[in-house]
Amino acid sequence: KKKKKNAAKLNALRKMMMVPESGRVLTLPGLDYPVLACHNVYILPGVPQYFKQKLHAILSSMESRPSLKARRLSHKKLLLSSNDETLYANKLKEIEEQSNFGVKIGSYPQVPRPDCKAVITVEGEGEEAVEKAVEALRKALPKGAVVGVETGDNLLSPVDRKANGVH
Repeated sequence: KKKKKNAAKLNALRKMMMVPESGRVLTLPGLDYPVLACHNVYILPGVPQYFKQKLHAILSSMESRPSLKARRLSHKKLLLSSNDETLYANKLKEIEEQSNFGVKIGSYPQVPRPDCKAVITVEGEGEEAVEKAVEALRKALPKGAVVGVETGDNLLSPVDRKANGVH
């Protein structure tokens, strides 16, 4: 019976040690257990205290590597669209990749507003670059697709804004 229990424990340990071929096992200062990274994806535990501990260690290790420091995207515009995001997802990627704006463009469904079906986000370091990208998107998207443009993260409709005391 003891041999069976040890064999089961050994199998469990082997399973926990399985790492994808592209994976890297990272030992970081202050952590009892290593972190697994596959390309630019880090595998973190679900237990909140361990998740937080490992996340802080990963971020600290990145801060010391200039090539991994995140750019500060301080300017943001939201384009509200009456169309489903699948109609223009490829166009967004194309504009982001082919332009010299240096912005990040994304789109998301399920907007909490009845007047639109999706939101397109444009984020960048400079206000001028964000504005140029917004203008390029407005020209590239079908006529009438953009029903509004908001600054920052405010997705509330004008009616909801007033009801919630948001300006």
